[in-house]
Amino acid sequence: MNDEEFEYCHNFAVWAGARASQRGFTTVKVLKDALDNCGIKDFARQPSLLTSADDFNR
Repeated sequence: MNDEEFEYCHNFAVWAGARASQRGFTTVKVLKDALDNCGIKDFARQPSLLTSADDFNR
């Protein structure tokens, strides 16, 4: 998957999360920021970054 396709999938995930939370749970910006800052992009590109159960739990 190239970078453009990856960003498209990421943005779709952000949109899907926002749609799921439209009942007042949070804002799209909060969801997008959470996804952008939690390391999921790096993990999705290279799952081998996850090396232990403790890493997964974090």
